[in-house]
Amino acid sequence: MSVDKVDFAVLWLFVTLSIMVEPGQGLVP
Repeated sequence: MSVDKVDFAVLWLFVTLSIMVEPGQGLVP
């Protein structure tokens, strides 16, 4: 269960960073 929590946190952080950095030009292509 802790693994799922960590994965979710990492995914949320990744998406948030991508949106904060620059929508469309962040970590996500």
